[in-house]
Amino acid sequence: MDHVARRIGNGEGTVVMKDNWIPGFNANQIRDECHSISDQLRVCSLLNEFAQWNREQISNLFPAHISKCILGIPLSRTPVQDSWYWTQTPNGSYSVKTGYKVLRKTGQDPTASPDYFSNFSEMWNRIWKAQMPSKIKLFLWRASREVLPVRSSLLRRGIDVVDECPLGCSEEESVLHALVGCPDLRLFWRKTAIPLTDQFEYKLPFIEWLNCALPTWDAKNLVLFSVCAYNLWHRRNEVRIEGKSACLEQIWVNSQNFVKDIFQIHTSEDCSVAHHALTLRWERPTPPFYKINVDASVKQGPDGGIGCVARDGSGRVLAALAKRVPLASDVDILEATAIFTGMEFARDLSIQDIVVEGDSAVVLGYLTSVVSLRSPLGLILDNIRSLCASFRRVEFKWVRREAYGVADLLASLAGCMVVDPSFWIE
Repeated sequence: MDHVARRIGNGEGTVVMKDNWIPGFNANQIRDECHSISDQLRVCSLLNEFAQWNREQISNLFPAHISKCILGIPLSRTPVQDSWYWTQTPNGSYSVKTGYKVLRKTGQDPTASPDYFSNFSEMWNRIWKAQMPSKIKLFLWRASREVLPVRSSLLRRGIDVVDECPLGCSEEESVLHALVGCPDLRLFWRKTAIPLTDQFEYKLPFIEWLNCALPTWDAKNLVLFSVCAYNLWHRRNEVRIEGKSACLEQIWVNSQNFVKDIFQIHTSEDCSVAHHALTLRWERPTPPFYKINVDASVKQGPDGGIGCVARDGSGRVLAALAKRVPLASDVDILEATAIFTGMEFARDLSIQDIVVEGDSAVVLGYLTSVVSLRSPLGLILDNIRSLCASFRRVEFKWVRREAYGVADLLASLAGCMVVDPSFWIE
């Protein structure tokens, strides 16, 4: 039951030492670290009379690192029962796709282990930042996860195929073989002059070969290899399905031209973005609306921070807030908490018509839809929707962070402020 957990409502239906309810810890880990807690204690016993976490009691019962995780769990502002949610999806609902991924991780294949792939985080940081289309990055990800339908993989899945390469050689077709190692491709890769494309071990997983080769490539070689591998894979499929394909010389020319176009496009985009950043400005609300800019940050100090700024139709700052909050297990929870805090701030200022601006497209997307989430994030979204009744009119709007630097700065400073929360009122 490691992939399902309790979403805390009133805490009455969740046993502290039995159920999975603390992000990052299962029940066995809690029992190993907390020996003085009764097996019958329920989570509701950890709440105070305001249905909020009892910080003093939690710090007395749990080690500091577990207490910190508990305090970051969101709670409902209205009485709701505890419920189960699936931890592998953002909305908390089970999906066949994520269920299949969990089954793969529990199998015997070491490349299916999350610990195995964590060894390549630096490699993936560079790939995700590379200047190439998302479809090619996704192709590299699929190749690295060994999910491309090469014949050796199909055979392992119980599909009745021969494992020989469809291009005509008698060697076993693995992902590394299909993209780099096939004898049919050796002259092609030699022509590219990309380092290490002529050096490989046949039994090596593709991700391990890529991890060795990547440090020897500059930015252009990374993109060139990725585009070539993508085109070679489609050529392989044409051979398998249609029995014919474009010649390797044509693929090389097409790949070179595509890479050239990519770098030209990004050069012009960089100039456009730089110009846009200079012209990006905060926009005044239309009276009688007031604008509430909110942001969350984990940049400073051991805790998270929230910043809120309230302005009128003339752009005048009416009030500002910087508040320290416990770090949450999910950045979306922190962003949603910032929106809720900003709306409470506006309510306390007796503002009736508000436009709430933030930079979290995910959270604001949920708020402008009727989707109900089973995950802990859903509790905060429900809190926000309930709070809307305190206003005459509420609008939610996504903006880039650069458009409201004051709220961003306040959020960054809040995590290490001595006075918490800090208010500024005109």
